[in-house]
Amino acid sequence: MKKDILKSLLFAFLGLGITTLTFAGASTAITVPDKPGFPLAINIWETGCQIKYRAPKNDGGNPVANYYIEYRNQWNLSWKFRGISKTTEYQFKEMKENTNAQFRVSASNSAGISNPSGISDFITFRGRF
Repeated sequence: MKKDILKSLLFAFLGLGITTLTFAGASTAITVPDKPGFPLAINIWETGCQIKYRAPKNDGGNPVANYYIEYRNQWNLSWKFRGISKTTEYQFKEMKENTNAQFRVSASNSAGISNPSGISDFITFRGRF
């Protein structure tokens, strides 16, 4: 009888232990982040500008590692990759004076790359008057 009780307790303990480990091991799936906010040019000069954008509202359960910056000009509507930023700001340099450009940004985490942000308005690279 004592042996049966110990056997029952052992099975109950092992079952509880396995259940606890399974529950503790369960995790939330990590997904790609939401798209970042619209890029906004906050400082413009003859051959470049500085843009800012908001971090995604949802990082997908894992912090955003990088932001991928793209641009296009008014004559060529295909997007060109420009660079990577680890922050919510990016500085464009070596653009042609008196040309127009639009920007968009994507965010990435360990699950992948988000959809691109909304598209900025066209800005013109020129000095202050």
